[in-house]
Amino acid sequence: MSDSPVAAQESNAFSTRHWGVTSYFLATFLPVALLITAAAYSIYTIEKKSRIDLLIEQNQSMIKLQKEVIAQDFRLIISDILFLASETELQEGVNDSDNEQVLDATLELQSFVQAKKIYDQIRLIDNNGMERIRINFDGTNATVVPQEKLQSKADRYYFREALKLKKGEVYISPLDLNIELGEIEVPHKPMIRFATPLMNSEGRRLGVIIANYLGQQMLDHFINIHAEKPELSHLLNRDGYWLHSNPHGLEWGFMFEGKKEVRFQSNHGEAWQQLALKQSGYLKLDKGIYCFTSLNPLQKIMPHYDISNSLALGEWKIVAFNSAADLDLILAETRSKMLFWSLLSLPFIALIFWFLARAIVSKRVAEASARMAEARMHEAVRIALDSVITIDHQGLIIEFNKMAEQTFGYSEAEILGQSIADTIIPLLHREEHLRGMEKHLPGDQAPMLGKRLETLALHKNGHEIPIELSITPVKTGESTVFTAFIRDLSERKQSEEKIHKLSQAIEQAGESIIITDLEGSIEYVNPAFCSITGYKQEEVVGKNPRILNSGQQNLRFYQEMWKTIKNGETWQGRIIDKRKDGSQFPAILTISPITCESGEITHFIGLQQNLQEYEALEERFHQAQKMEALGTLVGGIAHDFNNTLAGITGNLYLIKKQLADRPEILKKLNIVETLSFQASEMIRQLMAFSRRSVINMEQLYLPSFLKETSKIHKVSIPENIHLSYIISNESMYIQADVNQLQQMMLNLINNARDALEGVEKPAISIELKRFTADPSFLDHHPGTDAVDFAQISVSDNGHGIAQEDIDHIFEPFFTTKEVGKGTGLGLSMVYGCVHSHKGFIEASSNKPNGTRFDIYIPLLEPEVGAQHLLGEQSILVETGDGETVLLVDDDLSLISTVSEILEGLNYNVLTASNGQEAVETFMIHHHAIKLLILDVVMPIMGGYDALLEMRKINPAIKCIFTTGYDKMKVLQSQDMSDKETVLAKPYEVSELSRLIHDRLK
Repeated sequence: MSDSPVAAQESNAFSTRHWGVTSYFLATFLPVALLITAAAYSIYTIEKKSRIDLLIEQNQSMIKLQKEVIAQDFRLIISDILFLASETELQEGVNDSDNEQVLDATLELQSFVQAKKIYDQIRLIDNNGMERIRINFDGTNATVVPQEKLQSKADRYYFREALKLKKGEVYISPLDLNIELGEIEVPHKPMIRFATPLMNSEGRRLGVIIANYLGQQMLDHFINIHAEKPELSHLLNRDGYWLHSNPHGLEWGFMFEGKKEVRFQSNHGEAWQQLALKQSGYLKLDKGIYCFTSLNPLQKIMPHYDISNSLALGEWKIVAFNSAADLDLILAETRSKMLFWSLLSLPFIALIFWFLARAIVSKRVAEASARMAEARMHEAVRIALDSVITIDHQGLIIEFNKMAEQTFGYSEAEILGQSIADTIIPLLHREEHLRGMEKHLPGDQAPMLGKRLETLALHKNGHEIPIELSITPVKTGESTVFTAFIRDLSERKQSEEKIHKLSQAIEQAGESIIITDLEGSIEYVNPAFCSITGYKQEEVVGKNPRILNSGQQNLRFYQEMWKTIKNGETWQGRIIDKRKDGSQFPAILTISPITCESGEITHFIGLQQNLQEYEALEERFHQAQKMEALGTLVGGIAHDFNNTLAGITGNLYLIKKQLADRPEILKKLNIVETLSFQASEMIRQLMAFSRRSVINMEQLYLPSFLKETSKIHKVSIPENIHLSYIISNESMYIQADVNQLQQMMLNLINNARDALEGVEKPAISIELKRFTADPSFLDHHPGTDAVDFAQISVSDNGHGIAQEDIDHIFEPFFTTKEVGKGTGLGLSMVYGCVHSHKGFIEASSNKPNGTRFDIYIPLLEPEVGAQHLLGEQSILVETGDGETVLLVDDDLSLISTVSEILEGLNYNVLTASNGQEAVETFMIHHHAIKLLILDVVMPIMGGYDALLEMRKINPAIKCIFTTGYDKMKVLQSQDMSDKETVLAKPYEVSELSRLIHDRLK
């Protein structure tokens, strides 16, 4: 360590030990210093105001003088031009053809320009605008322009303005830059044109005299007044454009296309808004101080003249601007003086007070210098990387370094003098600590002294910290203190815990994990690996993973794998591996390289996930997709099929009426009608199976239902087949569609019946019991919250189903029966019915010992009085009283049939083939029409939209909807009210007549 850091440490220690000198010094010196500082600030504030006021006064005087200078220049020029206009020689020279007089006038004018040296040119122009005399001045000589070079100025604005003037009136143009041949002259030549008429003694105008004044002369006079501070003053025209600025380059913005926005207000917007509205004054703004005055040269110079063109020149603004930076520089001298005297006086006063303080505490200073060596030691302790705590023989903390502050949360100031037992010793260990202090520390012979041990300490916020501790006794004169060197083990413990958790995660992971060296030798496998493969850990460590090779992957597969991981990349893919017992299983394998700090590959880790359950789930998903595809097919044909059946049943009704006296024909017609409605029911079942139909669910007491349907089943089963029922007496209610459930049972029993062909002692068993799901069942059937189920089992002792077919039996159109003996839809419909009831179905078969189907439907608590009742509908046909009915359907053959039926029931019938035609018909006959019969889905306009239009005409009109689709589905898809009546096609005439009668009456 160098001398200067050591000296600094000694100085810091010295200052710390002699706090009394500093305290006394600060207590007496600081109030005096504050008083001196306040006085200096007050003086500075007063001086600052005086300097600024003086600056404003000086600036206002300067701009006033500049204003007078400009006015004086204008007076001289106007005086010159009026003088020239009064000269007889010039009056005679403008119109006289006498060359001698023209020459005299020319020489006089040339002498005038040469003498003045402030005019760029002076011209005499006759009343026709033709130059008669022109004198040019190039800065040195005044020259006469030859007669052949004189030009007509009749089209110039200043000539036309001058012709309007009366005797003694003067035209003054704006101050701008001279233009030659259409271009601004370079170098720039500021110019003002003065013009006045030439009159003879009789008052007749002879022409005009025009003087082009070199405006730079006036600007130079303006600048010379503030030559010491050229950047101070600005001359602006009435639009805020600079006529003079410093730095240069801002002037004449109105003359240049690219500088139109270069105006005073662009940089000083806030100031311009105020000074543009005032004649003179000053502004104090954040940007600085603006002193300004306004100047209208013509009003200032010639108040007694009638100057009609005074607005051409306009009002000018003279602005003296001191920026905030300028003000800061101006006040810098004042600040420097104040600072100088303050700094000069404060050290002197401080020195006096310092010696006074040292005299008072000289004894403490002497004692402190004797302990300087101790201060060095304490400084070393303070910056140590370990926590260092020193206690005296009473257990009070006398030293607490920076690392201890970080470790335990206490600052040195708040813990010094505190008992170590009450601060950093955990409550459970305090009693033991105090006993050890009493027994061992007075004799310096405690067993823990000079040893390293791990224990717990207490943080300020109450949590315990793992630490490593060693205690050393230190003799200081006659007494002994004890210094503890403490290392916080929190990070180390956290790392150990992290490693432990990571190890546990790998050990307990459900996926197989394997770690190999660079050559593929197995160093570690987790328990999941053993569980999946059947190998024990000691059987595979040291071996190559090729022991899992099933032979399903070729050599190139493994070569690509090794190439990927050797390149430091992760490989992932599907693989078929082999267990110890020889069985194979599919898995997703991910292999990643493990690298060291330098980035070199040291090991490989493989994670393997068994895909058997996943692929089984995927197969079920594909099965569901197939069922959905069938649903799309069924939904597409249902409407047209039902429309066709409606036409068939309607015509059957008409034929039966005509052949009422032919019972042998009626019997056959009734069979055809029954078959038609059975076909309709089959379509409804297909729609329900494919979930294209809204199911009519109601609460059903299952034991009674099965007992009731058993009577139907017994009729359809041959007498040689033994049909048995085992129905539990437990109360079991389900939410079910009765028709679907009947069809499901019928399909299962018929399927069992067909499987018993050629079997000796054939038997079918139907069983109902309560089933409570266990975790294994719920894992196999995810997606349900139910626990209690009704289990319906249908089993037979038939030929059974081959194992390779068991996974396909619920697929649409899949059948193992002979051609012509099965459609392949029976079990598919059963599958759809079960799922529409939120249930599950399982099939098991032990060929040739029969097949068993188990159906699980969630149970529910019954509503009071809820029970499914079977009843019979009335077959009575109701007739009308001649009311008019509007029949609407896009199937013309159906319209013809139903019209004839309705007319036979004593109704007047109007027809339409779509919704739009129906609305038009209703508009004509709405007074007569009492009821609408509307097909829901039609081209151009559907039935429901047509009803809405017709109810705008007659809100009370009654309606019956008909549809070939599922009627509940129609209500939902068309957003129709539940109060609307929907009749599903095909329908019985008795049902149609009853609905018409009910709606009309």
